[in-house]
Amino acid sequence: MTEKTAFLQAIAEQPADRTARLVFADFLEETGEPIEVARAEFIRAQVESEVVHPNSNRHAELTQRAGELFRAHWLDWWSPVCSAVGLPPPHQPSTGVRGWLARRFRNLRTPPAEPGHPYSLSRERGSFISIASGEPDPLNALRSVEFAGGFPESLSFLGQLAHSAEFIHRWSEASPLAALDLHGIVARDWRNIDGPHLCGLRRLNLSGGARTGVEAVARSNHLDQLEELWLDSDRSNIHWPEELYRTFADSGLAQRVKRLHLEIARYPEAQALGSTSLEHLTALEITTPSTVTYPDEIMLARSSVMDLLSSLNLRQLESLALRRHASSLSAFMNWPQIERLQRLHLDFDALAFTEAHIPSQRFFPSLTDLSLSAREWTAFSLAALAEWSAISRLCHLRISGLSMRDPESVAGAMRLVQALNPDRLETLRVDSPAFSTRVVRSALTERFGDRVRFG
Repeated sequence: MTEKTAFLQAIAEQPADRTARLVFADFLEETGEPIEVARAEFIRAQVESEVVHPNSNRHAELTQRAGELFRAHWLDWWSPVCSAVGLPPPHQPSTGVRGWLARRFRNLRTPPAEPGHPYSLSRERGSFISIASGEPDPLNALRSVEFAGGFPESLSFLGQLAHSAEFIHRWSEASPLAALDLHGIVARDWRNIDGPHLCGLRRLNLSGGARTGVEAVARSNHLDQLEELWLDSDRSNIHWPEELYRTFADSGLAQRVKRLHLEIARYPEAQALGSTSLEHLTALEITTPSTVTYPDEIMLARSSVMDLLSSLNLRQLESLALRRHASSLSAFMNWPQIERLQRLHLDFDALAFTEAHIPSQRFFPSLTDLSLSAREWTAFSLAALAEWSAISRLCHLRISGLSMRDPESVAGAMRLVQALNPDRLETLRVDSPAFSTRVVRSALTERFGDRVRFG
C-alpha cells in the first residue's frame, strides 16, 4: 500500500475528520507536482470554508477560489474515482498527433464528445459534477456528485438503485461517503445499497420517499454516524406524508438525528411528528411544499408549522429555519421559549411586516445570528427591524430580498445601520438595493469595514 493510498483509506473511514484531510493536503503539496499542489489548495479552501461564517467575505473568497481550482482540474480528480469504483471514465480528448488524426478522420455524422462526457460541471452550483438523465447503467440513477472538504463525498440519485449498488459499495475505496440524496426511495432500494460501507454517512436526504423506505433505513445497523436527515413525502396521496412522518416518529431515526429538515402542509403531519421526542435536536428546518400556493393553503400550512413548534420540546435547539410560507407574517406571540437558540432564518413573502412579526428577544434569549429574507423590503419594514429590541445584540445578520432605492427606503436602511452594534457585529451580508446606494454603502463600510459583504 502506497502512502497516498493509506491517506485515502484513513480519510474514507472517518469522513468527519477534517484534520486528516489537511494532513493529506500537506502531503500532496510536498510532492511539488502542480496537479497535486492544486489539489492541496482545493482541500484547504473547502475545509476552511466550512468553519468561517457564510456571511463573511472570507467565505466568498474561499468558495470562489475552490470553484476556480475545481473547474480547472476536475477531470484529473474525478477520473481516478471512476476507475476505482467502476464508473465509466470521463472522456478526455486526445492530444498531439493522435488527437489531430481523431479530429481529421472522425465520422462527421457523430458530433465529438464533450470533455468529461458523460459528466459535466454543474452551472448552478460550485463543486458539483452532473450526470444527464438517460445515461445507461450504472449511471441511470446517479444525478450529481458533490465535492466537499476536497473529496467527492456526496451522491444524489433519482430512480431505482439496483444498478448503482456496486459502485456505492466500492465508494470508500476511493473517497469518503458522507452524504446520500435518495429521492423517491423505497425499501428495495435501501436493501440494495445498505452495508458497512455506509458507516461514515452523516447526512441522508429521503425527499419524496415512501414509508417503506424510511422503515428500511431505520432498520439499518450501519448508520452510527448519521446526524442529519431531510424528510419529506411523495404527496400524490394526501395521507402519505402523515404515514411517513408517523413511521419516522416511531423509529430509531427520530432519536438518532440531530439536524432535521421537514416539509409541512397540514395538521395531521404536524401531529404525527409531535408524537415523538425531538428534544435532542440541535437544528431544525421547516418549509412548505411548492404546491402550497393559495391563501387558504398557506394559512393552513403556517398554522400547522406553528402547532408543531409549540408541541415539541426544543430545549437543545441551536438553529431554526422557517422557509417559504412557513414564517409568512407569523406574529410571534405564542411561541415556546427556546433558551439555546443561536441561529434563526425566516422567509417573508409579504410586502411589509411590523416589529410584531419579528421574534421577541424573550423567546430566543441566546439569539446572535439572524437571517431574514423578504419578497420586498419596504421603508416601514426596515424601520421595524431597526427598532427591534434584539438588533444590537446580534453578531451575524443577513438581509436578502428586493427593496426600493427611494429616499424613504434608504433612510430606513440608514436607521438599521445605526441600530447595529459595531462592538458585537462580526458579519453583515446585504443584497437589497436600498443597501447598494452610495450613502448606505459608505456608512456601512465606515462603521463595519470588511465585516460587510455586499451580494
